[in-house]
Amino acid sequence: MAYSISAKIAIAAAALVAAGFGAAQLWRSSPHSASAPSKSTASVDHSSPEVAAPTRPDASRTSASGNEVRVLPSGVSKMQADFESATDWRAFAFAARSRPAEGGYFYAMRAADLCGRDMAALQEIGRDNLSREISSTSTAEGKRLQLLDKFEARCASFSPGEASALYKEVREQARDGRDPLLGARQHVLAATKGIDVAAVKAAASEVLGLRDGAVLSQDQLLVRLMSYGSKKGAEASYWFAGQEYAQSNPTRSAELMMAVELAACQVSSACGLNEQIVATCITNTGCQVEPAKYLKSAYLVGGGTEESFNRALTLAGQMHAAIAGRSVESFVRAN
Repeated sequence: MAYSISAKIAIAAAALVAAGFGAAQLWRSSPHSASAPSKSTASVDHSSPEVAAPTRPDASRTSASGNEVRVLPSGVSKMQADFESATDWRAFAFAARSRPAEGGYFYAMRAADLCGRDMAALQEIGRDNLSREISSTSTAEGKRLQLLDKFEARCASFSPGEASALYKEVREQARDGRDPLLGARQHVLAATKGIDVAAVKAAASEVLGLRDGAVLSQDQLLVRLMSYGSKKGAEASYWFAGQEYAQSNPTRSAELMMAVELAACQVSSACGLNEQIVATCITNTGCQVEPAKYLKSAYLVGGGTEESFNRALTLAGQMHAAIAGRSVESFVRAN
């Protein structure tokens, strides 16, 4: 189900109070969900593309066309680094779409989505909240101002409606199956709906091999892998590193979900730019822009404990090591 940005903010706030970690999963469930209504643009379908699935690569970052995704010494892809360092996401998106074999479609869509109607709605809400805060206290939280200004500057060169239109164009273009990030995503989504364990393991190896935190965070890909093969109903569980985590146990489930978020962030700093943190930060006081601090604050407010959060941190470190080692058996049940 797709939610408007205002509904997402309301749901996220309620979920954080109720469960500590719930907002993260609500926001991840449809990373390119339908945006908030806009007076100047028509409705645009922001669901992720069903790309033509390329042949699974042998090399961890080789695209379907045979071109390797360029990797910097830090282990971060050149495309991801360009996205994170870009000061103009419009210019970046138009350049990235011409480099599909490096993940350009994925990151062009990411930039366009962040600058689309969802972000415009966030900016409007954020500015209104800041105005009220200044009127009542004669001051405003510096981190909130900086984050809002940062996003406005990066998105400023888009004309009204252009970002959403660009997203739609690239989404259609991406059906050619040339982007390895979107291809890996599609393989995981398709495999986890079936009964072929070998296909699930192959898809897991592919997406882990990319080592891209933004992709791992999308569509709850890691959670889908850890849920595969689980019993149903009251016995449903997640699997990680040889252990079952009962979905009926809210504390253990919360720790695992936070670990997934943090492990992806350790792989890629790009996940620190997700809508979940931005929405919470620019629409509320007590802004925490670092993912670990954000999750900890939300979890403690929701009734979680320091001890439990520390377990999540330990688990995140183990997950990060499993991702780095491309350890399929850590995320997929041996059945």
